[in-house]
Amino acid sequence: MPSTIRAGGSVKISAELQAWRDEGPLKFDWALWEGKLPDLKDATGKEKVLATLSFTGTPPKDPGELTSEGKHKLACKVELGDEEAAKIAIRTSLPKDLKAGEYGIELSVKSEKAEKDTIRKFFSVLAAETAEPPPPEEPPKDIELVNGWVDYGGPYEGSRVEVQGGIGVVSGLIKNGKPGLLAQLGEGKRPFVRCIYNLNRHQHTQRVDALKDGKIQRVRGSNQHSWISLTGMNFMTRGGRPLQLLCGARPYGSGYTHPGWMREGPFVVLSGLARMPRKRGVLARIPPALAPRAGRLIFNQNQDGQTLRVDIHRNGIITVEGVARTGWVSLDGIIYSRPPNRKLRPVCGWRDYGHGYRGAYCRRHGSLVVVDGLLRGAAWGRPMAILPPGHRPRKRLIFNLNNHERTARVDVMPNGQIKWVAGGRGHGWVSLSGMHFMV
Repeated sequence: MPSTIRAGGSVKISAELQAWRDEGPLKFDWALWEGKLPDLKDATGKEKVLATLSFTGTPPKDPGELTSEGKHKLACKVELGDEEAAKIAIRTSLPKDLKAGEYGIELSVKSEKAEKDTIRKFFSVLAAETAEPPPPEEPPKDIELVNGWVDYGGPYEGSRVEVQGGIGVVSGLIKNGKPGLLAQLGEGKRPFVRCIYNLNRHQHTQRVDALKDGKIQRVRGSNQHSWISLTGMNFMTRGGRPLQLLCGARPYGSGYTHPGWMREGPFVVLSGLARMPRKRGVLARIPPALAPRAGRLIFNQNQDGQTLRVDIHRNGIITVEGVARTGWVSLDGIIYSRPPNRKLRPVCGWRDYGHGYRGAYCRRHGSLVVVDGLLRGAAWGRPMAILPPGHRPRKRLIFNLNNHERTARVDVMPNGQIKWVAGGRGHGWVSLSGMHFMV
């Protein structure tokens, strides 16, 4: 009765010569065909032999693996017996894709002093068991946390990076890692040059840099609290247009980009590092066509481990309103809507500041939402304004916004509520400018 073998298994056939193995060279021929009988061709004349193997000469002590020829390249293990009987066997590994059916195999062995021995074997092949497909290769991550940092979880957005046009946006809350390196950005989602950001750690500000090789690292700031918010980072994936620097300001150099700008639809993004000869005052000018309409804007920028207020005026002039103690200022993270189009309705006693400053607005272009404006009030910890549907984040986000000389933690909820949570609350106002995220 023919044996049954599953595709992907192995079949063995052996022959034994009635002569000593050392009485001359051996010649053996092996063949595998499809069908119950050794009919080498079907009715159409099509060859039915699937694989063949031939060997002539004195077999070495361990011939080992050989590869057959024909329709299937099969691995054949040649096994020799002892010298008392010139026994030779071939074990063949069947391919997993060999279709189910009847097969035959033949081994012919001959020496100079012995007659030819021919052994045939018939067997059935079953289809290979359906194996679990290998897990798909995990695509490269757009952002990968390192050095022990993990997503904070719960209601907060996890680490995330997305690119729209030439602008990349990073967000999310991470926790429990070691100082230094925080994350690695994937190919195609990295800044074209090193950037310096002002990010939030509850009531404290943090200097976090993004490098052109994709590394995100914490450089300076308080160690209080186990978490850091990455929300508020944006970068150019390619070079922008240079800003006109004024009043003795000049590019910082040393691997940092010349202060510049880029447009993404209705949005304007600034980037770069500048040296200032004075601690405050006029820094640069953007083209009048890019100046913010509907009022002056206040941003929360970084000067090493401290926060710094930077304003953009309706005429395009950029001024440092805080005190630049380090002699330099980073413009990285600044983004605004030149013509705002969705007026936000302040709530809980909050209202637009007025006096030439832009009120609370939001705008969406593609997947990117930008919020800006200046609010005043006293209901700290209660909602200040509510974003309309289609302009809300998927999960809770933490921003680092400006309260003149202090930094303020302001959160945006999935229901659209914008709330002050911690940090500066002097002067009776808080700026929403710099708030941006992907939906």
